[in-house]
Amino acid sequence: MNRSFGVKLALRIFLGVVAVCIAGAIFLMWAMMGDHSSYGEHLATHELLPETASDISFYRNQNFGNRFIADFAISEAEFVRWAHSIKLQPEVLRDPQEIWDARDVAHRDTYTYHIIEHGLYVSRRRPNGGGVDLAYNRDTGRGYIDQSSR
Repeated sequence: MNRSFGVKLALRIFLGVVAVCIAGAIFLMWAMMGDHSSYGEHLATHELLPETASDISFYRNQNFGNRFIADFAISEAEFVRWAHSIKLQPEVLRDPQEIWDARDVAHRDTYTYHIIEHGLYVSRRRPNGGGVDLAYNRDTGRGYIDQSSR
């Protein structure tokens, strides 16, 4: 066997492996960081919310951060029951609380917060920034969730 042929074959194999690695890295970056979002307004139900929720607006991006933001009509008693079912204990607000609006995040407009002055709130965040915020606005009868893995 010709030594030159062996070197060329090894080079081709090496370049093939490099090409596959680059393609894999590009795919992984797209999967982790790409926009894999969905958005809806005035829905009757959503699988991540309690069955008693209605008039649901949501934004969900299933990339690396796996963010889910929603607001929905619900009674205070049903909101509290749902929060307890997912191991959260909302407390009465002492100070106004800001929470994201699904519409603004979905449309990437002004990124405004809803300010809740009278209601309930609980936040469980991890050091990496992920976690969940739940809020209930007594003035409007709407619940809010902002949840992400990062």
